[in-house]
Amino acid sequence: MLTMEIPVVFGREGRRLVGIFHIADCKVKNPGVVLFHGFTGNKIEPHRLFVKIGRRLASSGINVLRFDFYGSGDSEGEFIEMTFSGEVEDAFTAVDFLKQQSYVDSSRIGILGLSMGGAIASYVAGDRGDIKSTVLLSAVANLSPLAERIKTQYPEERIRADGFVDYAGWQLSINFIEELPNICPVDKIKNFRGPVFIIHGSKDDIVPVDAAYNYYNALKERPAETRLFIIEDADHTFNSVIWEKMVIDNVIDWFSKTL
Repeated sequence: MLTMEIPVVFGREGRRLVGIFHIADCKVKNPGVVLFHGFTGNKIEPHRLFVKIGRRLASSGINVLRFDFYGSGDSEGEFIEMTFSGEVEDAFTAVDFLKQQSYVDSSRIGILGLSMGGAIASYVAGDRGDIKSTVLLSAVANLSPLAERIKTQYPEERIRADGFVDYAGWQLSINFIEELPNICPVDKIKNFRGPVFIIHGSKDDIVPVDAAYNYYNALKERPAETRLFIIEDADHTFNSVIWEKMVIDNVIDWFSKTL
């Protein structure tokens, strides 16, 4: 199969998003998947994980859009302008853009989110009726601990005086921080009626593996398939050739069967 990769720019003026569109086949309509990167991540992700997922899916007959959220990667905006609700808006825009492409079967759309991108995917799956299948990689289930860590290190009066939190060189706005306690991705994805595949590393020290079980326990009684795959000893972004291969092989198999 002859695949193509083209840079794309989409979204409204002032909030342009930059991505790469992996085209499986320009002659027929195929399913499509949108990839949502993590907090402080981008459309490539560690050890080019998203690039590899995009290329493997395209080679398997599935179109892929991977893109940078507003204020991240090559997209417009500054990171200090980033909020969770803004990234959900971007995710909706990306799904709409993918569905409009002539090579995409708009009735067979999947989404995949990594880390905070998994929480974004939960909101998209729960809020939209046009998502057919969802994959959660090392997905955040609760953002309150991040809010508590920030508040411990940065009292509110300091945040308001500075206008931001210096998070390892990333500027976090008060708007982003104030949203965190109200974000409930596990509750949101309960509204989703399609199949969900949860993949997590047993030694994830960024998002503890308990998050995967929280998602699984919330979803397992639904009529649709809910699958849980814990990769023993794997870390947050599956930083080994073996762990990476396990993730990619399982993602390709899942979307090939559920889209």
